[in-house]
Amino acid sequence: MAIDPTLMLEKTFVFAARVAVPAILAASAAGVLFSLVQAVTQIGDQTMSSGAKMAVVGLVFVLMAQGFGSELLKFTALSFLGIADVH
Repeated sequence: MAIDPTLMLEKTFVFAARVAVPAILAASAAGVLFSLVQAVTQIGDQTMSSGAKMAVVGLVFVLMAQGFGSELLKFTALSFLGIADVH
């Protein structure tokens, strides 16, 4: 079963977007929230915001690991099937 390279490329981009978008949205929301807190309290430390964003993104990845893990296994199996068909 030969897999079309353009289909594989499309599946790669879709999978990458499905993994990255929740983390980007969570980091953006955390950044806005911490910027608001920093503006209200007049704290100018930028490392607090960066640390909070990293913690939120890590939490998002942990919470979504089960769903992405099964998708990653399917994607990997499909990729190896495609590689096996290359002559």
